Amino acid sequence: MVINQLTFTRFIAAVSIVFFHFAISNLVWPLYLPSFRYVVDFIQVGNLSVLYFFVLSGFILTISSISSEKKINKREFYWKRFARIYPIYFVSFIISIIVPNTSSVWDYFLNFTLLNGWY
Repeated sequence: MVINQLTFTRFIAAVSIVFFHFAISNLVWPLYLPSFRYVVDFIQVGNLSVLYFFVLSGFILTISSISSEKKINKREFYWKRFARIYPIYFVSFIISIIVPNTSSVWDYFLNFTLLNGWY
């Protein structure tokens, strides 16, 4: 299902996230000039676009499940979500173990169990 009105807002959110990540890692960001103050303000709240993506994804999943003719099996739905998200998450978890950092065992446990966002 494609909702064209939301596609453009997804694009704007994606661009703001890219600019946000570039701006926080680049101290020579060219738009830090007084004449671009509104652009800089928009870029500095680019992390809020991630929240928009979460809300939009939930909306699209809900709309697509309501509009489908067949009944959705909850177990199959959650398994598909897990199978789509966890493999790459696990790879990044392994990389975080290999790369030296100051994380505790508790942090690793929370990351491994996908509970890190709750604490």
